[in-house]
Amino acid sequence: MTDTERAAAEARTSLITPPAEPAPPDPEPETVPAYAADPGDHDARLDEFLDAHGDWSKWRIWSDDTTHAIHESQTLRIERIHEAPAHETAWVVAAYETPVSDRMWHLTATAATPAPRAAGAAGPPRRP
Repeated sequence: MTDTERAAAEARTSLITPPAEPAPPDPEPETVPAYAADPGDHDARLDEFLDAHGDWSKWRIWSDDTTHAIHESQTLRIERIHEAPAHETAWVVAAYETPVSDRMWHLTATAATPAPRAAGAAGPPRRP
């Protein structure tokens, strides 16, 4: 075979991939009344998120009261305020068009937000 024929044969076989295994189904959500929802451990949720997503980095500023998580693109950021009162903002998730532009959108959650909900807010949306 010539180099061109070999490259063509490799290109044809590289397009044939075995079918992917189906993803396990998501667990059924548990519905509880808002007054019964436990805020849980938000710091543990942030750590779990960062461990599962290697393209995010954890940063502490001059104060230990706040942790920042920044995506490698520097256009997605999470701010976690550790000792916020229950009714105050404890999470800010924001997106920027470029690393130095104004915020395009942001989401906030209080310290009383149930931890599973906060974990969902901390990450990018799931793709179907």
